[in-house]
Amino acid sequence: CATGASQTPLTDGWSIVRDLGVGEPRSGQRGLVAPPDAEVVYLRHTGEDSWEASLTGNLADPNQEAVWLRASDKSVGLAAAGEVRDRIRGRNDACIVKEKAPRRVAGYTGCNSVLTAPRGVLGKTAAAAAGFTPEGAAADPISYAAHPPWMREALAGLDLDRLYADAAARRESFAAGQTDRLRAAAAAYDAAAAEDERQAELEREEAARREAEYQASLAPWRASLAPGDRTVCGLVVRVDPPIVQIQYAEAPRWVRIDQIVPAGTFEPASVDRVVYCARL
Repeated sequence: CATGASQTPLTDGWSIVRDLGVGEPRSGQRGLVAPPDAEVVYLRHTGEDSWEASLTGNLADPNQEAVWLRASDKSVGLAAAGEVRDRIRGRNDACIVKEKAPRRVAGYTGCNSVLTAPRGVLGKTAAAAAGFTPEGAAADPISYAAHPPWMREALAGLDLDRLYADAAARRESFAAGQTDRLRAAAAAYDAAAAEDERQAELEREEAARREAEYQASLAPWRASLAPGDRTVCGLVVRVDPPIVQIQYAEAPRWVRIDQIVPAGTFEPASVDRVVYCARL
């Protein structure tokens, strides 16, 4: 099996990287792998020797491929992963056979790309080190690489500099849009929280107002309390403002006058409700 990175000149200073699995997995498409500083472009096979480029794609479609473009060294590679991680050479490019399983099942790999060709037999030792099972390693897995003639055919006539710029602009626009949406969501959350707090404060103020009115309405009754009067706490035994003795359950209890209400009445709900019938 061939080792080491290899590049093939393309056009306008660009060159094809044959190795697969260069970089890290990208989100959104299963099996999509590209360097972190590269932009991904999709290629759709439209007929005999005919391809068209797009900034979006669906790799579950066997007629679509993905390539990455890196402007820093003007390199282009196939953005497909391999079946296993080749720890020896640091690439994802090994398969037991040319994969025929649907991409919806197997994902997008060098094994089911039409732009790859066999690099060579991986070898049992390398296959075992790469993560193959003993049975898989014994089957002499084959390493695949991007095939420059087919890559060149798929990229023919494309302005790679323009494609890279368009892809970078689209990604930056998407990132800016996401940032704007996050900011808008945060602002909406803060506004909703502020409104909730405002409503809660209004409710507390209203409850306090009702409580004050209720207490004021009881002032005449409390001022005329006399032994034998009934309260929700029990019978009045003795009045000694600002306290009063109440027959509470089986024992008398001294409580504050402002903590008793007439029998058969109930105080309004309030956040800061007075505790009624509390022992001194």
